[in-house]
Parts: sequence; C-alpha cells; structure tokens
Amino acid sequence: MTFKDVSNPTPKTLTELLAGAGGLTEEAHKAIRQLIHFINEGPAEGFASGAYKETLPSAAIFPTSVIWWESSSKLKKIVEKTITWTGVNATTIEWKMYDTDGSTVLVTVTDAISYSGIFETTRTRTIA
Repeated sequence: MTFKDVSNPTPKTLTELLAGAGGLTEEAHKAIRQLIHFINEGPAEGFASGAYKETLPSAAIFPTSVIWWESSSKLKKIVEKTITWTGVNATTIEWKMYDTDGSTVLVTVTDAISYSGIFETTRTRTIA
C-alpha cells in the first residue's frame, strides 16, 4: 500500500512516511525536551536516573528559582523555573527548557499573573 496527494505526487509507503516524520519511537518520545514533559515536577521516563533538584534560596518559604540538573554536580541544566513574588503572590513564573548541552535554552514560557487579594484573576502566557 502506498500514499500520495496533490502536494506530494510521488507514492510513499507507510514506513517512508513515518521515517519522514522523524520516525519517533515510544522511547524517543519519552526523552523529548519539551516543557509538557517537565512542567509538573521535573524529568521522569526517558531521562537518566540521578537528576538533581535545587530550590533557591534554600529552605525559603517563597523560592525564586527551581532548577533540575542532570546530576548533583550541577554541570548541565535540564529545566528551570524562576518565580517573581509580589508579597505572597507569584506574579511572574518563567520556565526555561535547556538542550542536552545544559546551557542552550530551547524554549521559554512565561506566565504573568494578576490577583484580587490572594485570588488569581488572570494569567497571560507568552511562549518564546
């Protein structure tokens, strides 16, 4: 069986189509460095055991930075969350996803949050 369309008139097999889309396997999908795979509480399946979480300032009630490193040697960042506080309200939360070199930022997602007292009223997300 082959597939073709008006944009690609040369017939392709299903195997060729999958390979052209990157041939993403289940294991490869687990290791994708996209924030959706990290944003809850750090790396999981598809990443080596031993990832190290650092919260700064240490033991703070209102942390301003949460960084997941590849290991406790802290040589390569995986993902970083930076929080800006106005009183008890987190008014800006910024996520940065790092490439395998630990320093190149792949994507930045920033939430600007507004409140009425302590209750969140709006959130605007910017993806860059």
